[in-house]
Amino acid sequence: MDANAPAPIAMTPPVTTPQPLPEGSNLPAMPDDVAPRRSSAIGWLVLLLVVIGVIGGLLLARKDVVSLWPPAARLYGLIGLDDFGRTGAGLEIREVASQRLEQGGSTALVVQGTIVNVSTRPRPVPNVQVVARGAGGVVLKSWSFAPGAPILLPGDSVPFRRELADAPDGATELGITLADE
Repeated sequence: MDANAPAPIAMTPPVTTPQPLPEGSNLPAMPDDVAPRRSSAIGWLVLLLVVIGVIGGLLLARKDVVSLWPPAARLYGLIGLDDFGRTGAGLEIREVASQRLEQGGSTALVVQGTIVNVSTRPRPVPNVQVVARGAGGVVLKSWSFAPGAPILLPGDSVPFRRELADAPDGATELGITLADE
């Protein structure tokens, strides 16, 4: 052996089992193969899709939800979804009047009033429907007409006045409502 050659070093095999932590150590033992799991990301995605689906279902079926649980109407109202698909929601008919006019041997019926938006949002204005009833509540004639404004802003109103040339004889009662589309 050469005198100038380095002395051989004894090699010990690498340790493959975890070594116990020294006494008093507060560090947790972590395995080397700690990597983010793909299944946890998929789990979060599934949870997000379920939450979006539930919220979407509650919004789309709000009419059914309110019919099953009436206090939900207040919750929907808090987020501005209080119409529940009702025709004329947020609108009122005020100052309703009717009169008969004689015109050339026939009787005309005149109805008038005002539609007011009492809500805090713009509302579509449906047609006005008039129903003439006779004795015993029998419907003699029914007709509808557009009041003149397609949308009313909050607090706005639109007057209406319509004349029906061939008024039914025997009408004792008029019903004036907002028509279902």
